[in-house]
Amino acid sequence: MSVPTSSKSTTATPKSTATASRKHYALSKLMLYTLLAIVLTFGAEMVFFTETLYESSVESAKNMVLSYTERIATSMREVLGGVVYQTNYMQEMLDGTNAKSPEARERADRALRDVFKISPDAYCAWYVFADSGRPYSVASARAYTKTDGVIKEFINERFIANPTVEPWYNQPFTTGKKFVGTCRFTPKTPDEDPIYTAVASAPLTDADGKIVGVCGINIVYKSVIEVIYKFQKEKESRAILLDNDMTILYAPDGGAITVDTRDRKLSDFPFVDKGQKRNLYDEMIETLHRDGVFWREMSGPFIGGDPAFVSIHTINFNISENVKVDPLYLFMGTRLKLLYADANRHLYIILAISAIFIVIISVVTWVNTNIIANPIKKLTDDALKISNGDYDVTFENVAKNDVSEVALLKGSLTKMVERLKSNLRMVEIRVEERTRDLAVMTREAEEAKEQAEEASKVKSQFLANMS
Repeated sequence: MSVPTSSKSTTATPKSTATASRKHYALSKLMLYTLLAIVLTFGAEMVFFTETLYESSVESAKNMVLSYTERIATSMREVLGGVVYQTNYMQEMLDGTNAKSPEARERADRALRDVFKISPDAYCAWYVFADSGRPYSVASARAYTKTDGVIKEFINERFIANPTVEPWYNQPFTTGKKFVGTCRFTPKTPDEDPIYTAVASAPLTDADGKIVGVCGINIVYKSVIEVIYKFQKEKESRAILLDNDMTILYAPDGGAITVDTRDRKLSDFPFVDKGQKRNLYDEMIETLHRDGVFWREMSGPFIGGDPAFVSIHTINFNISENVKVDPLYLFMGTRLKLLYADANRHLYIILAISAIFIVIISVVTWVNTNIIANPIKKLTDDALKISNGDYDVTFENVAKNDVSEVALLKGSLTKMVERLKSNLRMVEIRVEERTRDLAVMTREAEEAKEQAEEASKVKSQFLANMS
């Protein structure tokens, strides 16, 4: 007689499957949450790292623009300081000159030509002597310029014809003080651009110390800026020199400059924030007067309305106590998409590497988790079978040197099943023995009963015969 274990196992299978499914779902959910926590932690670290790197790169790019701006401003201060020094040299050479003497005029012309040997940045060197009978009229005037390395006489009727109305002549002539400022050369034709120059002028005196004229040197602002301005062209950044009243003195053509800036002021162009909602011009003027520097991410101007990093520096010329110079302003505009190009490129590289690492970590975590989870799932299914009376389970062999938790669990379940099977076999043997003994006793009882019944019949028949 055997125990019907198979029927028990068949009856409990649906419950066993449902329970195993719930266990497996809980384990998978645990693995998913663990993997998600790893990915989120790594992602948060990478976001913080990339944001810090991006801000650092952007700040570095801005500082680079501000550094170039300061270098240009410093260069202009040095050049104008040199112009004042050259003007002092001319003044010393020409003081006491008799404007009516041919020899004196030749000496004065030689002094003008010598200026270009000493000052390569000079655009024009000149002197104007007043008529002794009419102080505000010109007796003689001469100007030289240097073009393609050749020094030649500078002919500009409007520059020499009536200089007495110009501050660069009138101020030194009437006050005896040097003048440093801006001089505009009107173009001869409408197609030509006006030329703005820095001018330094000083009074000339005769032997008696009387002011009889003015001498000076002009420098084109373009040459001043382009000597130092070597910012990378791919950045599309341009320097624009502004007069004290924000008149555009010099703006390079092409590149970031997309509008005509001739004879115009900064206020003639849009000067708004990145959202193009608020005008920043008044704020810029106030900031310049207060701090001397204005910089902001904004929309333009001069770059087609694209978002740009704009900086404006005040250029103060503290040349000497006796020379007062109105400040100039240096505008620098750079497109944000080009200014931040390096930072964006580094950001994309970091994001790509981060994504690759996240995928690798996810795959490794998933594989390693499954290496642990699959044996546990198998053991869970086997344990459920055993709990429902199905001992017909097979465990994989465990290496002797394997001391992992899963190996120990397999070994323990294997021993438990073997003991259960052994106990079950012993119970079955005892049941069979008891069954056999019961059968023998049953037969003996039946035989005794039959013998008793037979004796009863014989007795009854004997009594019947006796009567």
